Amino acid sequence: MFRDAVELAGSDGERCRALVGLAEGLAIVESHDELQQVLADAETIAGDLDFWHERAIIDQLRGGMYFFQGEDEKCLAACNISLDFARKADTPEVVARALSGLADAMYCRGRFLSANRYYTECIDFSRQHGLGRVLAANLSMRGFTFRYRNDPQSALRDYREALDLAARTHHLRAETVACYAGLYLAERGNHDEGEALLRRGLAISTSLGSGLLRAAALTALSQLVFNIGDRAEALELARESIGILRNSESGMT
Repeated sequence: MFRDAVELAGSDGERCRALVGLAEGLAIVESHDELQQVLADAETIAGDLDFWHERAIIDQLRGGMYFFQGEDEKCLAACNISLDFARKADTPEVVARALSGLADAMYCRGRFLSANRYYTECIDFSRQHGLGRVLAANLSMRGFTFRYRNDPQSALRDYREALDLAARTHHLRAETVACYAGLYLAERGNHDEGEALLRRGLAISTSLGSGLLRAAALTALSQLVFNIGDRAEALELARESIGILRNSESGMT
């Protein structure tokens, strides 16, 4: 639909917004080569028109792409730019997404305490402005960082709320990430619940067309079944994950 909108746009402003919409779709299915070109085209128009809102989203999407590519310095730089433009646009949702991007950048760098602080800032800001979908996307990520702080109760609390919010806001991408908590639940003795969550995350990522998220779900599920002694299935799942990563544009990095 956004490809059609790009062709039908009657002005530069309409074309810019259609390109940004197309870019958000390309980001979900991880078509990163095309995404880079679409972002560059949208950025040129947005810069000419002083579209701060669109500029913030453009750099947020660019930061997300760098996150998956393991380009931590580029990810951090893009997310800082996104936050500057978001504050100029004075749009709460875009500010919250930019804070989320900075948290992801710190996570990508292995700076989990700093990531926890940024996720908390994003979560508090999202609660203040009623941004349920942004909240759903960041609670589970903060949960992962709480594990590095040896705070399992906070991690579990965030996972539970993330799963509930993602389901209520129909945020499938956030839900599949929250489902990775299934491995943690299984390691704590809740094997059946953990496996059910991981298999749900696998199904959702498949429906979204996200190869990288599907590979991550397969990896976690492989580890779970390995831990209970099913080495044959673990090997099969791991090989499927590696196959997906090798065939994706950014998977091996």
